[in-house]
Amino acid sequence: MNKEYKEIVIVIVQNSKKQFLVHQRSTTKKVSPSLYGLGAGGKVEPGEHPQDAAKRELKEELGIADNPKFLFSFPFDYKPYGGTIDGITNIFQTIYDSELNTCDEFQWTGWMNKEEVEKIALSGKMCPDTKIAWEKFKLFC
Repeated sequence: MNKEYKEIVIVIVQNSKKQFLVHQRSTTKKVSPSLYGLGAGGKVEPGEHPQDAAKRELKEELGIADNPKFLFSFPFDYKPYGGTIDGITNIFQTIYDSELNTCDEFQWTGWMNKEEVEKIALSGKMCPDTKIAWEKFKLFC
């Protein structure tokens, strides 16, 4: 039996002060409503390369026109969290210090230091795939 995969991108956004852009997802999101995430992200459209999806999501969700750096990817089962299939999560990073133009997918957005992000991750209020991405990303920062 072939397993279908959904590809996701997460772009971790930091500023020059080493703070992380954190958002709280809208209550109307089908997957992980009201949970916290890092930067921007979303699904890779059919035929789209993950790098292009990362650039698109940055622009759509934060108004950032940038070419983020690919860091790593990992498999993730989205079914227990409101998704329908297994997936691959691709993690990117960008540094950004200018004005943000956030979208209506977020009910809150702000900058946090590493300790504040860690507190959210430990509280159980972070999106499950983002929590794994955070654990892996900490090895980089």
